[in-house]
Amino acid sequence: MQLSAGRNFKDRLGKVSEIEAGWAGKLTGIFNIENKSCDVTLDDETITWTVLGNAVHTGGISRSKMKTGDKRLIRLNDVFCVKFKRCLPAKHKSPHEGILLGFAIFLAVRDSKEPNRLRERILTFESSCQPVCDQWVKRIKAVINDFCKRPRQVMIFYQPFAGYGKSQKLYKSVIAPMFHASNIETQVVEDRVTFVPRCHDDNPFMQCLQSLDIAKYDSMVCIGGDSTVLNVVNGLLLRKQADQDIEIVNGFTPKKINIPIGIIPTGKVNSIAYSSQGIADPVTAALHIILGHQQRVDVCSLWSEDKFFRFHFNCSYGFSGAVLSLIHRYKWFGKSKAEAALVKALTHAKYRSYDCEISFIPTKCSASTSTLSCRTGCVICSEVEPDSPTGSINYDNLLAPEDQLALSGTGSTIADLTEKSAWKTVKGSYINVSMFSTPLLCEAAPLGVSKFTHLADGCMDLVLVRDVERKDFIRHLKRHGNYKNQFDFDFVEVHRVKEVRLHPRVSERWHASVSDRTCSELDDRLTTKRPSTAGCGSAESSWPVDAIEEENCDKDDGATGDYDVFDSSNSRTKKRSSLLPLTKTRRARSAPVISSNSRRQSVELHSTETSPWCLDGDMSMMSELEIRVHPQLIVLCGEGIHPQYQPKEAKLSWLPSV
Repeated sequence: MQLSAGRNFKDRLGKVSEIEAGWAGKLTGIFNIENKSCDVTLDDETITWTVLGNAVHTGGISRSKMKTGDKRLIRLNDVFCVKFKRCLPAKHKSPHEGILLGFAIFLAVRDSKEPNRLRERILTFESSCQPVCDQWVKRIKAVINDFCKRPRQVMIFYQPFAGYGKSQKLYKSVIAPMFHASNIETQVVEDRVTFVPRCHDDNPFMQCLQSLDIAKYDSMVCIGGDSTVLNVVNGLLLRKQADQDIEIVNGFTPKKINIPIGIIPTGKVNSIAYSSQGIADPVTAALHIILGHQQRVDVCSLWSEDKFFRFHFNCSYGFSGAVLSLIHRYKWFGKSKAEAALVKALTHAKYRSYDCEISFIPTKCSASTSTLSCRTGCVICSEVEPDSPTGSINYDNLLAPEDQLALSGTGSTIADLTEKSAWKTVKGSYINVSMFSTPLLCEAAPLGVSKFTHLADGCMDLVLVRDVERKDFIRHLKRHGNYKNQFDFDFVEVHRVKEVRLHPRVSERWHASVSDRTCSELDDRLTTKRPSTAGCGSAESSWPVDAIEEENCDKDDGATGDYDVFDSSNSRTKKRSSLLPLTKTRRARSAPVISSNSRRQSVELHSTETSPWCLDGDMSMMSELEIRVHPQLIVLCGEGIHPQYQPKEAKLSWLPSV
């Protein structure tokens, strides 16, 4: 019975569908798929097949899980390449020679364990009939070439030294063959200058974009880390404003760019690619570019003293900047240098708060939306209309109503009672101040440093971590690696805002008025006591003086790192032992010594220097900044974070125990 059915299948091989003229209608035929005879149907959207039975004369054992009567399908929008499959003899080298075995379809499928990861799958349709295979291959190519969002010519901005030196090998062995198989023409611009500090305007990518004929290309592709992406984004946005004759002044509305930007992550952190694709995988990123997956993303503009500085995604001031300033000391740690710098910043000698004044414009945000993570097809992000220059959101209606009398009663908030203003101002001592327009996913924070930030809602999250004891701040840091809410602490404030101004304050008393600048800095530092930091720090406290006793310096709560202690016995600095083999020592701090009950205490004065800024991993020494978010300003290749994304928790075992 099975043999007779096999003869019927063999008789039908070579027969094409009844509609042979034009591309309208469907194609049907019998093919062997995974050693199973299947009745296959092709239309303009899908390829479907029904398993009829085991294939005849296959010469192999079928390992397919398909059973007789099963129906399967693949969508053509997941297919990026189709090729003939031939059996080439040893002497024949041309791909057009040899025995025809059928044709192979290359498509992207989601990993069952990691839904954000795309991987290649090759599905072979076996048939020895040349006319049948020709017609099917031509029809499939015609369909996938009609997808308008798929690029045909791209410009690649390539940083071969990004990450740990594997970018060049990865591009030549994996990325370039995938683009070639998808019939994508590429032009490459390389930046071979590395480890040399230079101005952003001297970057070859930004210089190239100022004179490049952008209209010739369908997409811009970045192969590198976050710095490479920022250079390309800034170059494209500045070029767009120049083409539109828009003067970049404080308060201007930048024109949006519509050319998609693909990010193939080969750097060390890759937070921008991680946040827009849910994973930092070069193959997944390349498939997003090939298949034309696109999404709009918010971008922030940075201003200093009413002068434009740069476009960025995320900014941090305080602890993050301190960690970034210490990384260069631990280059020889390799991949662990960031962890070593963070542990160093948590030691008693380095851990500190920063006094600053923060003004922001809050937006209306319900409790249900403020704790809703951004995923593929996000409802909140879809409410912003991408065609308008500023989005469909009316910011006048988004501004949160403020009770000026209520605000003026708190010591941490200054309210202008004489003039109604949308701005809200807070001041105090903060360990860290961050502004996020993306969730900032990374290996240490698989759900994001700001897990409730949306990619394209026209808002950014302002996260304020007030002055608190070191052990409580470490508990806050450890929650970035698990499913607990890292903002569920009394000393953490989160505001959804559209604009932020941060002004560091170094010598004023917080209980004094804003216009009072006459108090003596020396008197202020020597007479003010450090406030209690049990629980949450007080925002209305005076300038803190950090008094450290020599006997208490040994109690580091499990932190590793070296620190200096004033030794009263020989009046010189001793270096404490450390789990990290740090090599550099610092000079002893000059600190006043206080005698009490025949004991001498070393008093470390609170430093008045400001913190550097951490701007998407780049360090800047500007004192104050104004950050403004622009809704859906650019287009990135990707689909966001999959709704079924359930990452493994990051243990963060290198953090000190509390």
